[in-house]
Amino acid sequence: MRRSLWQMTVILLALVSVAVSACAESGSPAAISDTAHAAPANNHKVVVYYFYFTPRCQTCLNMEAFSKEAVETGFVNELKQGAVEWHSYDTGKKEFEHYWNDFKLETKSLIMVDMQDGKQLRWKNCDKIWDLVGDKPDFFKYVQEEVRAYLHGD
Repeated sequence: MRRSLWQMTVILLALVSVAVSACAESGSPAAISDTAHAAPANNHKVVVYYFYFTPRCQTCLNMEAFSKEAVETGFVNELKQGAVEWHSYDTGKKEFEHYWNDFKLETKSLIMVDMQDGKQLRWKNCDKIWDLVGDKPDFFKYVQEEVRAYLHGD
């Protein structure tokens, strides 16, 4: 029951975030509809997604938690400025199913998206999270290096 309440809270927060950002949208469509958020001054940002579906084992829960923590602790200012965004979506839900095709998902995944002027330039599946989930420091290092590379256009 505890995990179900936690999952419902995460989903509710994600939906509220999408609704709030959609209301603030200036009218120009985003490349991916769920990412219509305020862009930083230079109109470049990195969107970090964790995609999952249920049921989820402890390893999958850890991958999401570690990914989120790595982004939130490594990019505090960038998150505040809108240069980096974090999203977690349940692709088992109808409104998020399209991500299976959008990013050619095969399983639970961490995806980096490079956005410029509201358009998706490129994306990457950071699949090494599966190999590193047992080593939190290396997991953090990997995720933060991937975000940093996309921030700098590498």
